[in-house]
Amino acid sequence: MVLLLYGHPIGDNDDNTVNGARIAELCGSEWGLWRTITANLERCRDHVADYDLDPADNDRIAGSFDELLGRIEDEPKSRGWKLRAKVGERKRWYELPEEVSQ
Repeated sequence: MVLLLYGHPIGDNDDNTVNGARIAELCGSEWGLWRTITANLERCRDHVADYDLDPADNDRIAGSFDELLGRIEDEPKSRGWKLRAKVGERKRWYELPEEVSQ
């Protein structure tokens, strides 16, 4: 994700940008996807400084993470998303790799 946001701005289409509008739309319709993506974006943002980049690039990339997370949070959530959010992490929302291959 750091490399992707290093080379591409957040945008509203697929024209050489990270399509923030589409990511937000997908996350607004499925709670499990929202949970997985936001957790990973937050973790990646916290580690941007671990890379040997110029301070300006670090700030720009961290800002891109914040922008993308903001778009996801601002996106209206579906009724199914809201219902699943009430269950939260008490119920697993993902499949383990060995379960997928069977």
